[in-house]
Amino acid sequence: MISTEWMSFNEHSNYILKSVYGIEDFDNNNIYLVAFEGEKPAATAAFTLFKDGIKIFNLAVLEEFRNQGIGDLILRLMIRRGFDMGFDSQYAFVPEKHLEYCKKLKFTETGESENNNILMVHHGDIIPECNKN
Repeated sequence: MISTEWMSFNEHSNYILKSVYGIEDFDNNNIYLVAFEGEKPAATAAFTLFKDGIKIFNLAVLEEFRNQGIGDLILRLMIRRGFDMGFDSQYAFVPEKHLEYCKKLKFTETGESENNNILMVHHGDIIPECNKN
């Protein structure tokens, strides 16, 4: 069973980020969401305040948990958290291979980019259905 937990800097996010991207994130200003399969960490993402909303970043799913809809769940919960905090805009720097997926979730390109990732923005709340693809 999948469960999620909101937290500040934590060893679970760092384990996932190091396993997936070879990076660590020690910024206590970020808010993290970690998804667990039972007690095992499976996926994570972080957000921070950005422009007129939040920026979602470091979305990572451990390989053994991919293609199960966990990344989709994490992204949707991040969007909902930003909306619930009173922000209409949720931003994400998106790799080109995930542009079409994000467009299905109503993200639009802003025309900005950073490190070969396209800045996209989502306005409002998220649609409730989760996708496995």
